[in-house]
Amino acid sequence: LDEEVSIDDKVTTPAKRKQVDNVPSLIYHVTFQENNQSIKDKGLLKNKIPTFKRGMTGTNLFETKDLTFGFSNLEEATKWGIKMKIEKGKPVSIVTINTKGKTWEEDTALTNDPFNPLSTAIFTSEKIGPQDVTSVDNVTYKAGKPFDKDGKPFTEKSIDTPAKRKQK
Repeated sequence: LDEEVSIDDKVTTPAKRKQVDNVPSLIYHVTFQENNQSIKDKGLLKNKIPTFKRGMTGTNLFETKDLTFGFSNLEEATKWGIKMKIEKGKPVSIVTINTKGKTWEEDTALTNDPFNPLSTAIFTSEKIGPQDVTSVDNVTYKAGKPFDKDGKPFTEKSIDTPAKRKQK
């Protein structure tokens, strides 16, 4: 676990990539709230500075340039959100993304993590434009649990879907 691991060797080498065929129609990306408006206007931008450059043990795991990461399970996304909140000290949001027409691959750096595997971690190298973003929802954490803008537990019902916006 003390060795440096290159993205070329472990995550994105074509021979080692593992396409995920059963990705649900919506997945969840975690970001900092300061990015909300930019995501709504421009989608998820490429070439951003990676949120995390090192794994749990401090080893280099991968470079994230040109990749968009997410989770097909909301609970795992909120777990990643609390990691971001605690380690970076910034409030987070969950971005819901329509996966239609995109190719997603397993994020083996997280699915194979020996300490805290997140089994639904995925990534794509394809552009996620504003038309692919269905919602951007702020999440707060109290005692390690996620809550929505109304102070209720954050669940799929908390997500501000286009259908909910039409009802308002």
